[in-house]
Amino acid sequence: MIEIGIAISSAVSAFNMLKKGMQVGKDLQDMGGQLSQWAGAMSDLDFLENKNKNPSVFQIWLAVYLDLYF
Repeated sequence: MIEIGIAISSAVSAFNMLKKGMQVGKDLQDMGGQLSQWAGAMSDLDFLENKNKNPSVFQIWLAVYLDLYF
C-alpha cells in the first residue's frame, strides 16, 4: 500500500510540473503573438516600399507640380 506521504509528495510534484508546463505554454503563446505582430509590421513595410517604387499618376503629377512651383 502506498504511504500517504509518498502520495502527497507525488501529487505536489505533478501539480508543480503542470503549473510549470502551463507557464511555458503561456510564454510560447506570448512569443508567438509578438512574432505575429513583427511579421505584420514587416509586411506593412514591404507594401509601402512597393507602393513607393510604383507611384500613381497623381503622385507623379503632384511631385512635378511641387518641384516646379515650390
